[in-house]
Amino acid sequence: MQEQPQSDQQPIEVEKNHESSSKAPQEHHVHTKNALPETMKAAIYTAYGGVDSVVRYVEDYPVLKPAPGQVAIKVYSASVNPVDWKIIKGNFSLITGSSFPKRIGFDFSGVVAALGPDVRKFKVGDEVFGKTAFPNFGSCAEYVNIPESILSYKPNNLKHEEAATLPLVGLTVFQALVDEARLMPGQSILILGGSGGTGSFAIQLAKYHLSAGRIITTCSAKNVEFVKSLGADEVIDYTQEKWNHKLRGQNIDVVLDCVGGPDSSYDLARAVLKPGSDAAYCTIAPGDQNKGFGFGGIATLASQWLGGKFSQLTGGPRIHMISLKDNGEQLNAIKELAQQSRLRPLIDQIYTLQETKEALAKNQQGRTRGKIVIRIVDDSPKTEATTEFQL
Repeated sequence: MQEQPQSDQQPIEVEKNHESSSKAPQEHHVHTKNALPETMKAAIYTAYGGVDSVVRYVEDYPVLKPAPGQVAIKVYSASVNPVDWKIIKGNFSLITGSSFPKRIGFDFSGVVAALGPDVRKFKVGDEVFGKTAFPNFGSCAEYVNIPESILSYKPNNLKHEEAATLPLVGLTVFQALVDEARLMPGQSILILGGSGGTGSFAIQLAKYHLSAGRIITTCSAKNVEFVKSLGADEVIDYTQEKWNHKLRGQNIDVVLDCVGGPDSSYDLARAVLKPGSDAAYCTIAPGDQNKGFGFGGIATLASQWLGGKFSQLTGGPRIHMISLKDNGEQLNAIKELAQQSRLRPLIDQIYTLQETKEALAKNQQGRTRGKIVIRIVDDSPKTEATTEFQL
């Protein structure tokens, strides 16, 4: 086990990716010779519904050439997020539309296979990682086209399957804690759902990048030691205690809700947050997660948001419902943190592209420790992750 990193290191500034500044400018035409095939293997869904009934694996999905400003990536690994199966279920149907089939997945790590016109930062053969731009997902496939502005070089100390776990959760937590909550060194934070993909990243970012003074999280008993190993100072077993009762009146600076549902809300968080607008409640799972972004879910979401804003206007803590924004500069900051071993990728289980349906079903159970990975280039059978990557 390696020594824990010191939390007093200087935070990484979010700045433009200058790694390619010494590279010669690229010719602005599409490099496709011997690079992009006409068809590819991909995971798709054919209608809104349950994962078991609508998700398909195909071997003849069309490969599109990259548009101006886009980079075509040969995907080595992708990872699964709860938003993937929620989209498939139809929770975001007002946004994603009614044409099918649709592709699956946001996170990826791979190698640049071709360049669209006007791409300047990257060249064919570069190892990169990132996420697709909502609602144009599709990382669970052999190829995906990405705007170069939201792409970053892969951390050079990580495998593709490790790097693929970072983009969506990393950007979500970065924007929640840095941009919205504005968590400062020495402050306290409660992270609801610390053992999942987002919560486990949040513990690490709060501890080793933002130097939080007190990190509290919730999880089940079997994951207590796991979240402590990531940097949590205190752990509440949510199956035995209600966090809003145990922490009532303790003047927590920030609550980050990675769970959603009736047991985590702004109203409950007010009981543990310190008074006034310096405190913040951030949620990545607002509203009724079973209703999603249909009409019922939007009504629930609007009610929660308006109630929180009214409380905020009358002197209560700030409320922020995190709507993820693509940001290549922040992704580059996450890359730097990984290269400095100030965060670690956490893999629960690895599946093949053909097993995307099983991977989504596993994620839907809500009992993962870290992220579920889809390994695309190497079609190894699914295995439990065995690598010990200690901070």
